[in-house]
Amino acid sequence: MSRLNKSWQHLLELLPTHSSCYTLERARRIFAKKLVGGREPCPVCRRSAQVNPFHLNKNLVHTLMYMVQQCGPSGKKFISMKSEDLPKGFRAKDYSKLAYWGFIKKRGDEGKNTPSSGYWTVTNKGRRFASYQEKAPKVAFVYDKEVIDFSDEEIWCTQVKGYNYWKETKTTWMYELARRRRRRRKKINGR
Repeated sequence: MSRLNKSWQHLLELLPTHSSCYTLERARRIFAKKLVGGREPCPVCRRSAQVNPFHLNKNLVHTLMYMVQQCGPSGKKFISMKSEDLPKGFRAKDYSKLAYWGFIKKRGDEGKNTPSSGYWTVTNKGRRFASYQEKAPKVAFVYDKEVIDFSDEEIWCTQVKGYNYWKETKTTWMYELARRRRRRRKKINGR
């Protein structure tokens, strides 16, 4: 959390700058410093503001693994993450938080009422993390849906608490092997 205290300058840039008045600038600096330490009411609108820590957890990693499988090896395929399009029993409520780490990205042509709304793809960074090739920060610190900093501690996908990486990859590998065997049998049998 030591880097978080250094990033108050970035947080300060997120706040509105309507006036170059010295007193307003001073108030913004004081507010940003207090905000880094916890929850603080805005001096202008009295709304509560805080920096939220989001941890990589087993649900996020499980969702990332699902998305990697569905997007295919090229990574150019966008998939729908709407609840009606997901497999039965699969819960992916907070999948959009994966974007804080840069693991997924939204389709560029989205709008409120467009048919492409809710479509995502996995980035190269997300693929590398999911395939145990790259570490990622354990915690993302977010203010107003924008990442302002990451924790110093980086973890592998196998180190995410409660997530069994080896079991999931074994299941995926076994599924792929069974699918290839079925294809070979169909070719041999002439079907």
